[in-house]
Amino acid sequence: MKGLSRGGILWLFFVFLLFPLNYFAKENEPKIFVSFPKEVYSDEEIEIKVSISNLKNGEYDLKIAIEKEKILSEIFNKKEQKWQSSQYYLKSYFSGSSLEDNFKLKLKKENLDFQGEADFIIRIRESGKSNYFQKKEKITILKPKITPTPLFFKTEIEKIDEGKIQLKKFLFPFFVAFSFSLVFGILALKIKTLFKIKF
Repeated sequence: MKGLSRGGILWLFFVFLLFPLNYFAKENEPKIFVSFPKEVYSDEEIEIKVSISNLKNGEYDLKIAIEKEKILSEIFNKKEQKWQSSQYYLKSYFSGSSLEDNFKLKLKKENLDFQGEADFIIRIRESGKSNYFQKKEKITILKPKITPTPLFFKTEIEKIDEGKIQLKKFLFPFFVAFSFSLVFGILALKIKTLFKIKF
C-alpha cells in the first residue's frame, strides 16, 4: 500500500466498491423485451409482443407509443375494447412482478402522412407514481399502401351517389306512367283503326 498514490487509492475504491454497487443496481432494474416490425406502412396496424420482468411486486401502468416530437400513435385498450391515444398510460394494466402480452398500435388518422424514422417507446411506472422506467427503439414508417381519398372528395362522391339515388326514386314513377301512357296510346290507335272509331 506504500507505493500507491492518492489516485491509485481512488481507483481501487471505485473498482472494489462503486462498480459492484452500480452493477447490482443495473441487475435489479426492470427488464423490457419487445418484438415489433422495424418497418411498417403508415396505414397498417402494428402487432407488438412485450415481455417485462424483474419488477418488484405491485400494480403498474403501461405506455406504448410511437413519437417524433409528438405522439403519433394510438393503442388498442383491451380492457375497454377501444382505441385510445398513446399519449396516455393504460392505467393499472397489470400487477405482479412481470408481464407478457401482445398489443396493437396504429398511427392516428391525422398522422397517416408521416414518413421516416420515429421513436418506439415503452414505459412502465408504479400506479399512482410519476417515476417511470422506459425502453426506446427506432421504427421506420413507410408511405401508406393505399393512398387515402381526401375527405373533401369522399364527401362529394357520397353526395353525388346520394343525388343519383334520389333522382332515380323521383324519375321512376314518371317513367312508369309515361310507359303505360305510350302503350295505351298505341292500343287506342289500333282499336280506332280496327273498328274505325272516331275520337
